[in-house]
Amino acid sequence: MSSQIDFTVVFSKDDSMNIRISCLTLILVLSGTSSKSSVAADFELVELAQVPEPLTVAQPPGDNLRLFVLDRNGPIHVLQKNASDGSFKLLDTPFLDLSKLPGGLHKGIESGALDFVFRPDFATSGVFFARYYKDVEYQDPDVNWRKLRDEVIIRGTVSGNNSNRADIASIREVMTVPKANTTHCGGWMGFSRAEISKTRKCHLYVSHGNDERLGEEQNGGNFYGKIIRIDVDPKYDTAGKGDPQYGIPTDNPFVGNEEVRDEIVHLGLRNPWRCSFDRETGDFWIGDVGGSVKEEVNRITYGKLGCNFQWPILEGTKEGEKVDTQRGPGEWTGPVYEYLNHAGNSVIGGYVYRGKQIPSLVGQYFFTNFWGFSSGRFRTLDRNNHESNTFKFRYGICHEVSGFSEGNDGELYICEYKNADSGGKTGRIFKIASER
Repeated sequence: MSSQIDFTVVFSKDDSMNIRISCLTLILVLSGTSSKSSVAADFELVELAQVPEPLTVAQPPGDNLRLFVLDRNGPIHVLQKNASDGSFKLLDTPFLDLSKLPGGLHKGIESGALDFVFRPDFATSGVFFARYYKDVEYQDPDVNWRKLRDEVIIRGTVSGNNSNRADIASIREVMTVPKANTTHCGGWMGFSRAEISKTRKCHLYVSHGNDERLGEEQNGGNFYGKIIRIDVDPKYDTAGKGDPQYGIPTDNPFVGNEEVRDEIVHLGLRNPWRCSFDRETGDFWIGDVGGSVKEEVNRITYGKLGCNFQWPILEGTKEGEKVDTQRGPGEWTGPVYEYLNHAGNSVIGGYVYRGKQIPSLVGQYFFTNFWGFSSGRFRTLDRNNHESNTFKFRYGICHEVSGFSEGNDGELYICEYKNADSGGKTGRIFKIASER
């Protein structure tokens, strides 16, 4: 059984514009077992900027002087790094404001802007992808009492005249998914560096949360509660507005199965809000937000496709909310780690740390919760024996974490959705850095 370790952390603040939360001492208290010896910390959190409701940080491939921050309200902000002192400046004009695109932006309980990524060849192609809810409401043609909104993925390119602005005329809708539920958005997108390196194929992975019909997560005829994988090769960049904007990878596991959408590669999830690829091994990690009992973390070894994570028949390893659901396709797969959600609701999936600044974190999966009893606690999970350690910053400096991001160098960033010190009016961007 996994054991949890609470880290008590002492902080200091310097006089610069950036707030440094120095982890000077870690006092380990192992609940229910004998205590382990104290460990000296070697990292700190550095505040880079304040953004209203940040969800993700994206760094352009090959560019170490800029960070792009997606705000749930629609703007994609640009943080410009000062090469001399390492500080970041928030530019006045956003790269792109999704709320200004045709159809507008619907911002519900969890909907709004969802994610933003650069295609790995961005340095030469200038191509990016963004995901958001359109503010267009219509009736479900199959069930006339249901109201739907479109959750869309767009592709665009950077402006030829200004590298800090998107070319609005280049934007195309790649995919549209109607949804009645504007919670459980899933919302994540990403590329596998290992896959691209080994296959030279450019496949975009996308996580979808479930909709309001419990059991649809096992139905291969829709995207709800699924991970999909689509081909976004540069050949689709010149496709006309009425032509397909993506292709189907031929090795997707259900291609040819008439009962399953060709795009689907994994299913049986509830709300896979944030996922990631281990840049060294290629393993795929999913933080799946639980229902009434469990939060879970799933790990899929590189190259494996076609996993079924069992929701709503099972929630983690416990009985789920609809056990009589007809089991769908795919290999029945359990989580690598689960915990009762009274200890922290809404898992926020993170990254396996592969940076160089913090040797003690290398190879550890770093994640947290959005809120609940353990809001403000961070967790590390060993990928080999799946033992989880937890630590909490004493002053609760980074509550309501909405997402983690990885820089070009493997270092990690944290998006704090709302800052309690500001009355919840804005969020903050942090970088996990080595202690100076």
